[in-house]
Amino acid sequence: MRSRVLLVTFDAWKTLFTPREAIPTQYTRIARQYGVNVEESDVEKNFKKAFKTLSEKFPNYGKDVGMKSEEWWTSVIRSTFSPTTPPPSLAPALLSHFATSSAYILHTSVPFLLHSLRSNTMYSHTIIGVVSNSDSRVPLILRDLGITVRNYPPTHGRDIKAGENGEIDFVTLSYDIGFQKPDPRIFEAAFAEAKRLEENDNIEWVKVHVGDDFEKDFQAAEKAGWRGILWDGEGRPEEILNEILE
Repeated sequence: MRSRVLLVTFDAWKTLFTPREAIPTQYTRIARQYGVNVEESDVEKNFKKAFKTLSEKFPNYGKDVGMKSEEWWTSVIRSTFSPTTPPPSLAPALLSHFATSSAYILHTSVPFLLHSLRSNTMYSHTIIGVVSNSDSRVPLILRDLGITVRNYPPTHGRDIKAGENGEIDFVTLSYDIGFQKPDPRIFEAAFAEAKRLEENDNIEWVKVHVGDDFEKDFQAAEKAGWRGILWDGEGRPEEILNEILE
């Protein structure tokens, strides 16, 4: 008899977690701590321009041209504060800040969803993942928000909360695999990772992806042969759970 296994993945940004304050607000506050006196309105305008320009010139955080994501973000930070030349210590400070729960909050519905999915009895097994157009800071953020990430290299030199808000089996990041949503290959990579976690070959897979972006999450999942669910992390946890498990 074939086992029915549920594979459910979530987008990260603005689905599982969201900024505590607007990004320009956080940039401005930290910059001032490093002696860079800027107006938040200028930071907001320059950040949007820098992010758009770098994304078009070097997509996926510069992966295709051999850039490290830290280099890519450092370029964004420098352009954000141009024409001021920020101190060399500012970019690492911002990168470090935005890898922690100091910068983000977990959506309140997420612990209920993760725990409920893990304990559901409708499927023989449930595998939970994250599929994100992002870099390696996502697992760090999740761990700092109290979510265990089982299948990602361990973090050194920092405290990791004990999964009080749930558990995720794997994280698939666009920077790691070289493709961004809505490219179906990122979903193929996530499915391949899930299959590595399941020893039984005689499986009926049910694949569901949940995210807040209509094109990159809902439509992309549907085109990849998954079931897409559009959700921004706010409210309706029971309804979303039922929709995932149907």
